[in-house]
Amino acid sequence: MSAVKPGFALVIQCDECPWRRDVPTGNFPPERYAALANSCRQGYPPAPMFACHKTPEGKEQACVGYLLRNGTNNIAVRIAAAEGRVKLRALQVRGPLYDGFRAMAVANGYDPGDDSDLA
Repeated sequence: MSAVKPGFALVIQCDECPWRRDVPTGNFPPERYAALANSCRQGYPPAPMFACHKTPEGKEQACVGYLLRNGTNNIAVRIAAAEGRVKLRALQVRGPLYDGFRAMAVANGYDPGDDSDLA
């Protein structure tokens, strides 16, 4: 799970995706969520994307859960969708998702506090 500029090869959410509410929490320390909070903010320059933790370093692919819940907050994801490099409607969910980054982070022990731009 890294905040980089990953590709968009994944279309099915992994079985351990932290965006899934039916996956046990605590697989990653709260500090990891603090580091990834920026990936779920809008703005320019584009924020890094939230990569799937199962993809190898240097060959990261965007997390499907992230793309479904917060990806459209990222201008790079919106551009990739407009260019046809990612088909957001083709992404497949494997379980119920948290409503957004804030809910997922809090469930995993990180409270982003008063960061009002984090859904």
